[in-house]
Amino acid sequence: MAGSKLFLLFSLILFTSCSLLQSKDELYKKKSLQLQEIINNGDGATLYSQLSPGFQKGFPPPMVSAFLGRIYSYCGRLLELGEGSFEKDKYILYPQFSSNSCFIKFMLNDEGQFNYLLIDRQTQNIPEIQLSSSLSLLERAEKLSSHYFKSSEMRGLAVGVIDGSKVDMFFFGDGGDESIVLNEQSYFQIGSVSKLYNALLALKLSYEKQIELDAPLTAPFPKKKYRFWYEKNKFSPKLSESILHLSGLPRLPLNLKGTDDQPYGNYTLSNLYAGLRNVHLDSEPGSKFLYSNWGATLAGQHISLVMKRSYDDLITNELLKPFGMNDSFSSDMSPQKLVWGFQGKIRKDPWKLGLFLPAGGIASNLRDQLIFLNHAIKARSDEDHWLFQSFEIQKVINSHNAIAFGWLVRGPEQERIYWHNGGTGSFSSFLGLKGSKGIVILSNTSNVPVTELGFKILE
Repeated sequence: MAGSKLFLLFSLILFTSCSLLQSKDELYKKKSLQLQEIINNGDGATLYSQLSPGFQKGFPPPMVSAFLGRIYSYCGRLLELGEGSFEKDKYILYPQFSSNSCFIKFMLNDEGQFNYLLIDRQTQNIPEIQLSSSLSLLERAEKLSSHYFKSSEMRGLAVGVIDGSKVDMFFFGDGGDESIVLNEQSYFQIGSVSKLYNALLALKLSYEKQIELDAPLTAPFPKKKYRFWYEKNKFSPKLSESILHLSGLPRLPLNLKGTDDQPYGNYTLSNLYAGLRNVHLDSEPGSKFLYSNWGATLAGQHISLVMKRSYDDLITNELLKPFGMNDSFSSDMSPQKLVWGFQGKIRKDPWKLGLFLPAGGIASNLRDQLIFLNHAIKARSDEDHWLFQSFEIQKVINSHNAIAFGWLVRGPEQERIYWHNGGTGSFSSFLGLKGSKGIVILSNTSNVPVTELGFKILE
């Protein structure tokens, strides 16, 4: 009789445990469906209402809306959730998005509210490769590039390397069709590497005393009421802060309403000025590094208005051509020159950047990028060259990372890598230098590990 009671008690405990697990699984599945609807509708108000009180405190409504805008811009529309699973105390999904591969990870409190939510891009796991320490940089670059190309979804890959006086280039795959052979003159969108050139344009014009880096960001804008707030205090970000991602501006404006395939191209000047009427900053200007496409775009607009010339004219004739980069241009102007771009195995039209040209709209080739890198390497030892100033550290982010003027910086002082990367809906890029060594990597596929490859070669 006692054994029967023990069996019944054990069965009851087992049944209760299974029911609780099933109930928890159903709760998270239901929440996943709600999250899918929120993402696709850009419904910041609903998402905010479903956050835990503690989460709400550090994630106010403007930040929630900006967060959803960034997710939609990069990942695209959430097409299919797929099966979720628990990873310790968090629920993780690898759904299908329309633009790029992203994952979702979240955790709920006892009331069914989000107290943890992460949505980010998936990275491709590239298997390690053992290389001899006796290899030269050029040999190392070729072997690593070949390995990464074979181990990832890249359609095409162009790699240029500088090692002192030696220069070499390597090409893998094609430009979208076997008949389109990649070479040093093949054109790619370079995405956010454009932000480096945006910063250098500002630095050069400041060196020539044509613009003021400390000027208020909106000083040359039409005389309207522009408000920037952080924790109930009003601020006026500077041009330099906007260039250096220190303005506190969100990554993207809240009134940016693009499509899955063209997230930026329909944003007008009216939209740009309207988006500045009441801006809730994500940090106090000057205090924190917060990467912002919006900030770079506004900086470009500021420069254009002060100089009374189009941004395309300025970046081309004041910066690129003086460097000898005669094959670099706004990708909106001649998209037909580009090699075909891809998301995975799907061919995609290049993004039209429009007003976001300063943030990511330059098209270039391996030849021009190597020309620039060569100038940059030489300028590091020439204190009289204006480009020398671009390597001065502007803000330390943490023990391993900092920002210079336009460059992102990685590593301790003696081992510093100055770099920038970029990505659009169908292209990826990386540019970096370390001492007298430099690397340029261009791919006609989005969301592929060119940055990881760049660091592997230089480190």
